Amino acid sequence: ALRNALGAVVALGVLLASPVALAQDEAKDPADVDLVILVVDVPAILARSKAAKVIQQQLETRRKSYQEQIAEKEEELKNAQLELEKQRTILSNEAFEERRKEFGEQLASVQRGVQQRKSVLERAFSESMNELRKAVVAVVAEISQEKGATLVLSNQQIVLVDTALDITEQVLTSLDERVPSATINMPDIPDDN
Repeated sequence: ALRNALGAVVALGVLLASPVALAQDEAKDPADVDLVILVVDVPAILARSKAAKVIQQQLETRRKSYQEQIAEKEEELKNAQLELEKQRTILSNEAFEERRKEFGEQLASVQRGVQQRKSVLERAFSESMNELRKAVVAVVAEISQEKGATLVLSNQQIVLVDTALDITEQVLTSLDERVPSATINMPDIPDDN
């Protein structure tokens, strides 16, 4: 059972995406350690915290802005395609092929811009949430130290637990006090894409 519990601690460390330091005292025999276990629901904390909600709001605002920019570019491309089709009968084959090639380059540029914006959003969200995870780990460590916990498990690893061991709400309250807001750092993307 202790081996499974230690496996869960490692899983919590992986879940939190930061190294988990296990204090090891060479002088103590594992049988002499009083086992005090706490449980935390990290995904719930990351979903419900004030800072996470602000991050989501900022992400959605930027996504809408990008969608508006892309819709404008798509409308321009649609109009350019219609104009190209109209000119097909009056242009020479060479001139038409040249314009068709220019249109293809414009289309590729817009597609690159869409991909670039998507990548920026994903990277910014990931970086912001990783910073928030670090704050969660710090709060969990603080609370576990206050409570004298020797083991903190992710509730995703547990089938049944006494609710008295669950510190999720306490971590959430402390996190909201410590990190009430967050800012997504997103670089500006040139309008030519």
